Amino acid sequence: MPSLTTFFRSKPKPKSKSKSKYNEPPRPRRSLWKTYFKLRPTTRILIGAGIITYALAGMYLTNKAEEAFNMVPTEEDKKKLEEFVPKVRTVEPAVGRNTNVKGEGR
Repeated sequence: MPSLTTFFRSKPKPKSKSKSKYNEPPRPRRSLWKTYFKLRPTTRILIGAGIITYALAGMYLTNKAEEAFNMVPTEEDKKKLEEFVPKVRTVEPAVGRNTNVKGEGR
């Protein structure tokens, strides 16, 4: 075993550049989508089920909170809301390239 004097006199070994984290180029980052698909299928199923459960609980609790705070819409509120809903009409498509409104050619 070397003595303490030789231990302190010896020069430290130079560190190799490849092992230093500061000399490495930055790694490209994965997108969230790619990271999600790198997970195991069972983990992805559990994440999806958790999101669905969270959404269902939110919908259920929102309805209960409306009832608790007496914010349930009345019939008058529903009629006012119907006034703002746009009316949608369907129109028959024209037949052919150069046709008039009735679908007849020139």
